[in-house]
Amino acid sequence: MSEYDIQPGAAIWASYLINGDGSGLVAKEIELADQWLEDNNIAFVVDICGDSYFSWSYGEYADPRFDPRLASDDANATYGGLLLDYEVERKDGEYDGQPDEMQEWHDFDPDC
Repeated sequence: MSEYDIQPGAAIWASYLINGDGSGLVAKEIELADQWLEDNNIAFVVDICGDSYFSWSYGEYADPRFDPRLASDDANATYGGLLLDYEVERKDGEYDGQPDEMQEWHDFDPDC
């Protein structure tokens, strides 16, 4: 089992979060990734755990003002997209041995 916490996030951020290479992203995508780090109390991303997977809750990781595919007048609309489980070190440095905010529909791999 990993000594790091697991936090799901948008797959498109991987190079930026792990390698610091935001060259494939536009400024708004970098802003969203940075906000995700802050919102989840993440000091740094160590690696990814497993393969990307599809989620209907992708809208939590994207901004409808930025991505026209997500723009909708329906407040209850859901949006699909690819997520990754990132291995992260929290700012507080504490590891509780449990995946954080994992969704019911995604099987957690305890060997990550």
